[in-house]
Amino acid sequence: MNKSNWRDFAELVGIAAIVASLIFVGMQMRQSQVIAIAETYMSILPSEIEVRSAVNEHADLWHKANNGGDLTGAESVIFGNLVANLSSETHRSMNQLRRLGHTGAARNQVHNFASFLFQNPAARRVWEAQQEIWTRHSALLHDRVSDYRGMALDDLAKLDELND
Repeated sequence: MNKSNWRDFAELVGIAAIVASLIFVGMQMRQSQVIAIAETYMSILPSEIEVRSAVNEHADLWHKANNGGDLTGAESVIFGNLVANLSSETHRSMNQLRRLGHTGAARNQVHNFASFLFQNPAARRVWEAQQEIWTRHSALLHDRVSDYRGMALDDLAKLDELND
């Protein structure tokens, strides 16, 4: 083999090595994504179990509310918190999955929560009321918080004293 052929052969081997390394990096990235999604599912599961356990601890209350029973004030607070916890957990897990690019699983979380709300009419009413309150007050909260941006904590404390 002459010098030119060796150089061509070396370039071909170099190109093949670069392509192989890019394929390897791509496979590593794919594997890392699969691992991250699995870890996300593993982090979601304990919190879902915890939220469902809270519902199980108040199963009589849950049943009473979703079957049209009248709730006392304390029962209404507990039921509202249970619904808020379920909603927050769904939202948190959906966002985690979406950040990882696993939009199908995130969409599945939303569908499962929608089915849950359909099956639990009182929970749906409480959730809708909570969403309405949040929507109505979020603009107000945003305006008030933006008014205080850039102020020192001492200045905020003075404003609190003036409001008292």
